[in-house]
Amino acid sequence: MGLKAGLSLPDLNLSVPRGYLFLKNGVWGLTGLFTAAALFFGWSRALQWTDFTLRSWPVAASITLVMISVTFWVTSSKSVQAYYRETNV
Repeated sequence: MGLKAGLSLPDLNLSVPRGYLFLKNGVWGLTGLFTAAALFFGWSRALQWTDFTLRSWPVAASITLVMISVTFWVTSSKSVQAYYRETNV
């Protein structure tokens, strides 16, 4: 009964079409399966993007630091803090 009750959540209003969610999840699922198969079977050609990743890690690290800084800056603003104090979220 507990498992059944946990799976019967109320429907939420979606801001995107339901087909988009299926398509997006399908693409990510196939990408994961392809990557797992490439790692398992040793297809080095399928994973050549790792060479690019090794060369571009400073850019990726910089973008990550910028995005973390923006997140902290936005969440520390007075209006955001006031909103969360009012709603007690």
